[in-house]
Amino acid sequence: GQPADTANVQLVPRSSVGNTFSGFLNQGKFEVSGVLPGSYFLVANARVGPGNDVRIMGGRTAVDVGYSDLDNINVTLQPAIDVAGSVTVEGRPEGLPSDARPIIFLQGSRDWLLPSLSQSFASFNDGTQFRFNTVIEGDYQIWWDKLPPGMYVKSVMFGPVDALAAGLHIDSRTTEKVQIVLSSNAGALEGLVRDNLRNVVPRARVVLVPDPARRQRADLYQSASTDESGRFQLQGIPPGDYLLFAWEDIENDLWQDSEFIKRNEPSGKPVHIIENGRETIETVAIPYAY
Repeated sequence: GQPADTANVQLVPRSSVGNTFSGFLNQGKFEVSGVLPGSYFLVANARVGPGNDVRIMGGRTAVDVGYSDLDNINVTLQPAIDVAGSVTVEGRPEGLPSDARPIIFLQGSRDWLLPSLSQSFASFNDGTQFRFNTVIEGDYQIWWDKLPPGMYVKSVMFGPVDALAAGLHIDSRTTEKVQIVLSSNAGALEGLVRDNLRNVVPRARVVLVPDPARRQRADLYQSASTDESGRFQLQGIPPGDYLLFAWEDIENDLWQDSEFIKRNEPSGKPVHIIENGRETIETVAIPYAY
């Protein structure tokens, strides 16, 4: 109910494309200048209170920016909360040793490469239990990095919610825990890329794209480059149906655009990955990305 004396304010894009814009705060009022049109989250957080009684507070609201100024955008800061979670490995009740624990984090945007004030990394208590500290209210995607070799994330539940499909909604009433199940039965794919004249293609970009029903899950996309002999390898693949693409020349990360994948879909080669499967495939590279 009071104006925030100090806070960090940023506009963070709601998609994987766009720039982040910072603002300044003066007695609870802020302004963010030079913003390009687009869809954003306006994210604010602050440290409130004296000495050892400091609390992290934060808030976020969706903002659609057009070609005219926006006024009277309000963000209410709420106390951040801690969210507990666990990681279990099928058939391994003792969990993961300290040198094999993945990096797990919550991200306030759908792209883990985007900067965001609404981000929280998990800290492990032991081989199975972890905690996200001082998470501000909002909607999140859960991300991970550095999974042990041969493993994949089989499920992520947030209470009764499938967090892989729906994400996580966190507010002051949240009591649910994040439950992550890993499997050590990931699949693998290796292969060879040739051009239309049957020559091998070095440095081609190879991309594995999940079936349409799972394309909202960025964790299921994989990418690699062919070596000088035109060969590639992809590891840690969750079971399921995919399309394999190869391009002789493509802009960085253009394959992450859904419309681009739709245009190129007829050129993809179907691949079915089973648990512990080791598939070998040969494919023809698309000369140019369009």
